[in-house]
Amino acid sequence: MMKFPRRVAAAGAVITVIFIVYLFYSDKKGIAKSKLIDSHIWPIQIENPYIIQDSSECKFGEQVRVRTHINTFDVHQKVDYRIYEDEEALVLRALKEKSKKPLESYDNKLQAFIIPHSHNDPGWLKTLDTYYKEDTKSILDNAVRKLMEHKNMTFVWVESVFLSMWWKTASKYAKADFLKLIESKRLEILNGGWVVPDEATTHYFAIIDQLIEGHQWLEFNVGVKPKNTWALDPFGYSASVPYIMKQAGFDNMAILRINTHVKAYLRERQQLEFNWRQQWDSSGSSDIFCHVAPYKLYSVKHSCGPNTYTCLLFDFAQLSSYGSKEVDVQPVTKENVHEKAEMLVKQFRLKSQHFRHDAIFFPLGDDFRYNHIEEWDLQYENYQKLIKYINSHKSWKTEVKFGTLDDYFTAVKKITSSSSIVQLPSFQGDFYTYSDQNIQYWSGYFSTRPYDKVLGRTLEASLRAAEIANSIAVMFAKKGHLVLEATALQANLKRLVVARQALALFQHHDAITGTEKPFVAKDYEERLFRGLQNTQDALVESVALLLSDDKTISPAPGVLSIAEFKDFTSALEFDSSQKSNRSVIFNIKIDPEHKKHVIFYNSIAQRRQEVVRIHVSSANAEVRNIKNEIIPSQINPVWTSKGQSASDRFELIFVVDIPPLGIKTYHIKQTESESSQNKLARVTLHNFKTKTKKSKFQIVHAIEGHDQDIVLENNRLQAVFSHSSGMLKTIFHKATKSKTTINLELCNYKTFGSGAYLLGIWKSHRNPQLLFTSTPVRVIHGEIVSEIHILDQTVTQVVRMYHVSTLQSESVEIINTFDLTVQGRMDTEFVMRLNTNINNTNGIFYTDLNGFQMMKRKTLESLPIAGNFYPMTSMAYIQNAHLRLSLLSGQSHAVASLKTGRLELILDRASFTDDARGLGEGVNDNKKTRTKFLLLLEPSENGRPLRHNRNDTLSFPSLLSHSITTIFAQPVYIFTAQGNFQIQPAPFYFLNKPFPCDVHLVNLRNLVNQHGHFEGIALLLHRYGFECDFPTTSLSCSTNNGELTPAQLFKYWNVKDFQEMSLSLMHQKRQLKPMESIQLKPMEIGAYYFKV
Repeated sequence: MMKFPRRVAAAGAVITVIFIVYLFYSDKKGIAKSKLIDSHIWPIQIENPYIIQDSSECKFGEQVRVRTHINTFDVHQKVDYRIYEDEEALVLRALKEKSKKPLESYDNKLQAFIIPHSHNDPGWLKTLDTYYKEDTKSILDNAVRKLMEHKNMTFVWVESVFLSMWWKTASKYAKADFLKLIESKRLEILNGGWVVPDEATTHYFAIIDQLIEGHQWLEFNVGVKPKNTWALDPFGYSASVPYIMKQAGFDNMAILRINTHVKAYLRERQQLEFNWRQQWDSSGSSDIFCHVAPYKLYSVKHSCGPNTYTCLLFDFAQLSSYGSKEVDVQPVTKENVHEKAEMLVKQFRLKSQHFRHDAIFFPLGDDFRYNHIEEWDLQYENYQKLIKYINSHKSWKTEVKFGTLDDYFTAVKKITSSSSIVQLPSFQGDFYTYSDQNIQYWSGYFSTRPYDKVLGRTLEASLRAAEIANSIAVMFAKKGHLVLEATALQANLKRLVVARQALALFQHHDAITGTEKPFVAKDYEERLFRGLQNTQDALVESVALLLSDDKTISPAPGVLSIAEFKDFTSALEFDSSQKSNRSVIFNIKIDPEHKKHVIFYNSIAQRRQEVVRIHVSSANAEVRNIKNEIIPSQINPVWTSKGQSASDRFELIFVVDIPPLGIKTYHIKQTESESSQNKLARVTLHNFKTKTKKSKFQIVHAIEGHDQDIVLENNRLQAVFSHSSGMLKTIFHKATKSKTTINLELCNYKTFGSGAYLLGIWKSHRNPQLLFTSTPVRVIHGEIVSEIHILDQTVTQVVRMYHVSTLQSESVEIINTFDLTVQGRMDTEFVMRLNTNINNTNGIFYTDLNGFQMMKRKTLESLPIAGNFYPMTSMAYIQNAHLRLSLLSGQSHAVASLKTGRLELILDRASFTDDARGLGEGVNDNKKTRTKFLLLLEPSENGRPLRHNRNDTLSFPSLLSHSITTIFAQPVYIFTAQGNFQIQPAPFYFLNKPFPCDVHLVNLRNLVNQHGHFEGIALLLHRYGFECDFPTTSLSCSTNNGELTPAQLFKYWNVKDFQEMSLSLMHQKRQLKPMESIQLKPMEIGAYYFKV
């Protein structure tokens, strides 16, 4: 009786299995046969066989690294990191014999410069405003008053952000005295940037922008051009910053915090001063003189010489009623002056043994020192007695005086230029990863507070886009004889200044690093958010003016609205404490009667063909271009829970084609029925225990126990994923018919000793715990893009494969949304691992510095695990003889290659203990954060062997990698027209033709004087260095040996003045003719000024 129903059920099960398998493997066939993809509208495969116009352009990427006396890559191989010894004990033992030497026995004359300073963090344990109110204002007030009183005392100042705050309220008399002190060279402005930036987690755009902001403020208010840099507190140093500083017009640098083993190596060889050279620069034109302070910190305790106890005796601030009492300090008297002077000169002599000449400087200060008037008198009066006594003792052959950093460098240059014996070494490389003692490495902050790092990069991109749009609008308005004050562009200048200063402040080495108190972090977040609001308002106003049908007037406010489509895979989610009308996901209401204008702005100087996504109120949506041609589209569900989708909100996906620096409008309206040019995605759910409700989409559940892998593919790549975890397993490259194992894992490291700064992963923790092995997985099959959604409690991972022939189809997109708060109170390092079969010989891998250059790294067994993590701002890769795997990142992280074929990076971290570096607490204010990555697999061109992992080779990204990174970092900005706003029908073009592939428009920056008025435009350009070992067939641009003619490229080029400038606009290099061409060398960042 039951046999027949059982047979029916069995047949039904077989049919179900066949149907699901069909869904799994129907992508390729569906794409090939689809009318949607075969549409003549899109995609259009761009054939451009001559991307690299001249083969000589490939020679730069083939060169070997320049030879220098010191190279940190080589130094790391020579240093024995297994030897741990206290720095002070090590130095004192090395100088034991010298310490016994009588002062009268020295033949050479020693010059010692005492440099009073105060290290002012614009945010750390207090907020910027609190520090200014409680400390910094008094320091600057006291500096002016006491320097005018003590006629031979000196002082140095660094951050322009605090100086600008003081300038607003200082009296005219205080300002006049300040300028007199600058003119007399007793007060020196060092750096002059808005802040002293971190150098590991910052992008070169933001480093330069904060430098310009500070230097422009100094030019318009103080009229000073700094010559020297002072960066004693950043936690390690990038090789990119010396290049930037040299290009900005600086002559000399002073740094301090480098790896204690590396510092000992350099100190023993008298190599703490050198000419810092870029690794590709054979001419030495990028050289900048650098001084490394020989001891641990910049406090008095660690500065007068190698004996910290002795140095403390010379911190006379301890005599004050408020001063700390580490030792029993005695004032200088007639009775003890000889003893004290002799003691101090001995420290000076011992300190001089670390250098090749007879000059030293002694930083006299510490954090927020000289905030009490009493300290100025105590330090000055006691040191004056010592200086007078020492200088009168001719037999000691020592001259001591108050001085500035410029005084010191001037003395050194005089000695070295007049001596054939004193030869300073050349140096290349960077100073990561920093360690200040034993085996404690400061690689934790590379990934601390990733939410804020993402927020900062989001503002960075938005600010750049707004600057460029406003500059274009200004040029456009000037050409049309519009008065700027009568347009919104004048208000935009104020908005841009707010955003610039928020971004600039965030580059501070206790801000972007995440090493500040939680309430200080919140203050930075609020400033960044306000900056983002201002850039978006500026974007709206600029784009509205450029698109207005009536070119004679500025459009009314509110005619455009920026469309922030913050779906669950978007780049940023604002903290719920931030109140904004933009915090709601933007949903375009469409109907059959009216078409909605959706506007796309491309801020890069190359043509852009890209998949975009917006939310609409109906699945029956139709997209048309300005020619009224239907654009093929895809509809995805918008998920309200793991298995349920919204009924009034849908994700509309289509491809836009936007000219370089262009704006293009598309029209969207609702259709009465489903269209053949608008396809609904299909959904398969794996490992779901509950059934889903009825949906407009075809949603099926995979059969439990079905063990077939999930496959996504396009015409270039085939990616295979685990059905149980959804994690990537392999990528097959179709052109080369090669399969690469890439097992992607999400793991937790147990830690000990981690904190805001330090990374506490030890060799006993080498094998982290997998976050999951099975979890609910959604697979969305579409004809433009397919996706896998991995839905764990802690993390949601979205992996996308693009099917259309854009640059996006060259890589696999990965977006992680994670929330460590669900794990409870647990010290953890949350990592993403890529385990591959790529044999990166000898543990060699490459990481970028500041998005500017690549550095070769080698994993060393002698280092603890934390010491093998390096900063990655935007890219890391491993490679073998024929293949390179690049991980492109939208934000900074710590990255390592701890095993052959492996790349891993730290996504987020939580610590409930203090790492004893000053913060006084762990970092556990984690927020739900979204980070984005691209995986780019590049086989060598025609199978030729790569010049991989040789000791003498340089490494550069491919031209394709540069192009993908650019569009990844600079999103398309989307707007919707409101009301009856009349939009010009044709696309807006600002360029007559695109920039070359290898030239990036860094910025078109609006210059503003002290009164807030327009002062011209700064044009910043970067020519990439690239390797030609990889295919470039997907690119739609070409190279041109770095030559550009702005008058031919830019529309509305009606300039009165055109100059080549130093990088921060401090110095004019040469006057240019309006029609003159620009020639950039590979890796060069050039700055130009023009007035319209």
